[in-house]
Amino acid sequence: MREAFPEKDTGTRLQRGRNATVTDQNGNVGIRKRVPEQAYVRRATLAHDTLLQGKWRVQILCAMRMGPVRLGQLVRVIPNGSRKMLVQNLRSLESAGIVVRRDLTDVVLHVEYHLAPDLRASICLLLDELADWGGRYSQKAIGTASGTQETN
Repeated sequence: MREAFPEKDTGTRLQRGRNATVTDQNGNVGIRKRVPEQAYVRRATLAHDTLLQGKWRVQILCAMRMGPVRLGQLVRVIPNGSRKMLVQNLRSLESAGIVVRRDLTDVVLHVEYHLAPDLRASICLLLDELADWGGRYSQKAIGTASGTQETN
């Protein structure tokens, strides 16, 4: 019989557990090593704080998925964001190494921002997963709001 209240978790429970077998979309089987829960939470929090914190960062990153953008383009694509807030977020993302600023000024001021090449694929993958989850969640929320219950 299991105890109703297990002992306090010290964060090492997952280290002692077995590795998880995972299957990707192509049917390939792999092993994902367990990570201590505290390290997992710490890494997830770092990713959130760097990429998703703030009202405009996801929109800025989504705009950069297709290629380099100029500040004027961002202002048009994100009309509710002020130029000042967009610049602050771009500078923050640039200092974190996620966005690269390229100055192409010859005669006229021309600055482009793009995703760092080494992070581009992983950021696009993360944004795709967020969009997919948002679509599934909105369908579920609409189904729940209308009184129909989906079964999965």
